[in-house]
Amino acid sequence: MKFIRDCGKKLLVFMAISFFALALSYIRTVFVLPKELTLLEGEEYVFNFKSPFLVRVTADKVGVLKLNDQDMAQNGISLRLSDSFSFKSLKTGSVILSMKVFGLL
Repeated sequence: MKFIRDCGKKLLVFMAISFFALALSYIRTVFVLPKELTLLEGEEYVFNFKSPFLVRVTADKVGVLKLNDQDMAQNGISLRLSDSFSFKSLKTGSVILSMKVFGLL
């Protein structure tokens, strides 16, 4: 019985530390991403920061912006934040981007 309690405590501590590490990484990611970015036509902006999350990026307008040399489709593009990624402006206009982690946040 004591063995089961010790394993349960260790598992609980491990889960708490893992959750805390993921929460800190998510908070860091939120603060590192710029709230607003201005690009001139044809200009490219590269993000290079490390985060363990996979996000889905969607745009309110199609044809104004490329993400990693891919046109922004209506359903968006999935990308891993551990890799660098780039935005490139195709033409004049404004785009509102949404990034969702795990499809929720």
